[in-house]
Amino acid sequence: PLLEPLREPMVLMRRLANRPHRPTSYLDFEVTVGGVVERDRWFILRHPLTETRPYFVATLSYIEDLARDVRASGSEFVLIVVPRYFQWSERECPNDWAKARQTALGPHRYANFEFFAQAQQQVDFPIVSLLPAFQGTDLFPLVFDHDAHWNETGTRFVAETVADILIERGLVR
Repeated sequence: PLLEPLREPMVLMRRLANRPHRPTSYLDFEVTVGGVVERDRWFILRHPLTETRPYFVATLSYIEDLARDVRASGSEFVLIVVPRYFQWSERECPNDWAKARQTALGPHRYANFEFFAQAQQQVDFPIVSLLPAFQGTDLFPLVFDHDAHWNETGTRFVAETVADILIERGLVR
């Protein structure tokens, strides 16, 4: 919010300099989904998968490219899909600075997991959701009080869970 007043003068200066506008952040975009102009990345959880599927398909194509490169290097590839705190707990991150930008527990909050569960049938690498692990743990809190990133407990939980998955699949000893 503090930097927002500086944004418009910078846009104007770029226009006056006859230079093309380049987004200053990965959050700086507009897309129309279901007749709604969306300006933040949580749009994928506010609309049904039938409307957001093209965005997930595009993401999956990048992941498939990465998987091909990883396998070409002689390694195995596993896609681990991790949840955001509001997908597993209403208690986590009560003072999240970005809470106003997201629809925490809306009807499409699991669209990403739904898409990747379906995608598993189309790709030649494993896709593993960590949502059940997060929903099933008694550890709390896993993210910071004011920030959605994992805290020390959350980081350890994810590391141990992923290690168990890789060991179980014979990818790590």
